[in-house]
Amino acid sequence: MNGEIWNWIGYDKVTNNTFVINNGNGYIKLYDYFWKSFFEGEYKNGEKNGKGKEYNENGIILYEGKFDNGIKVGCGKGKEYDSFTDKLKYEGNYFDGKKEGEGKEYNNNDCLILEGKFKNGKRLRGKEYANKKLIFERECYEGKRWKGKLYDMDFQK
Repeated sequence: MNGEIWNWIGYDKVTNNTFVINNGNGYIKLYDYFWKSFFEGEYKNGEKNGKGKEYNENGIILYEGKFDNGIKVGCGKGKEYDSFTDKLKYEGNYFDGKKEGEGKEYNNNDCLILEGKFKNGKRLRGKEYANKKLIFERECYEGKRWKGKLYDMDFQK
């Protein structure tokens, strides 16, 4: 209906689960055009609404959290994974599909590199780490360092 799945029955061979959408509502496992990445979760009014997960073609979760009218929202925690390395790169809250509120960013070695607040998808303030050591506490302007306190000049060791 209007381009959205409204009445549908699907079957997952791997888990032996049946997914039913009735009048635009239900629980769905929805694949992309190439049957690689997919969404699994609550479906209301013909869109992703409620709890859900997005996966890449290797079955790694790219985002886990809440959706509102198909958009990632901040009700609870969301996660983003690097699509090439499958490693966690962000864990935190979302609003209107962007990072918002408390969150943590990680590098490709699974080390925490920043924890703090985000606004409209950009860093607002937080603590930076290198080699698991606090090196900088900062405030940001447009996502870039603006002012702060340096803790350890010798963070390369």
